[in-house]
Amino acid sequence: ARYRSSRLKQMLQAYAPALELDTQRSRAFWGDIRSLKMFQKTGRPLWRISTIPSSAPKLIGSIARKIDVRALYDWSGGLIWLETPPISDAGAVEIRRTLAEFGGHATLIRAEAPARAVIDVFQPLDPPLMALTAELKRAFDPVGILNPGRMYPGM
Repeated sequence: ARYRSSRLKQMLQAYAPALELDTQRSRAFWGDIRSLKMFQKTGRPLWRISTIPSSAPKLIGSIARKIDVRALYDWSGGLIWLETPPISDAGAVEIRRTLAEFGGHATLIRAEAPARAVIDVFQPLDPPLMALTAELKRAFDPVGILNPGRMYPGM
């Protein structure tokens, strides 16, 4: 293991300094990733985006050309945590426009109340999928008392 670690560091040194994480530092590092520590103190809007991993860099690059974002890639790029500026729509229009091009969906995890009041937290569904979702909701909640409007308006 030491030989491979040493050899890998040599091979990658031209690109960036290598940092080997021992058990304690590894646990701390992955704990910070799990808790999204890098986004905790900013208060900026935070999105959870799922997409095809190979599309992730281009997807975020496209969004970043329009608005100032910070991204954390997980699941080899299939899960992206995206922090946007505190603009009126929390970046929803640009994020959803770009997702329509690249594929995937986004959920708004954190934003101030004014932004949450004007945008859908969940990715809008295509009409056939929305109809199916509404039918399932009616089947499980015929009286409409379980979290009405929580996920989608009128449902």
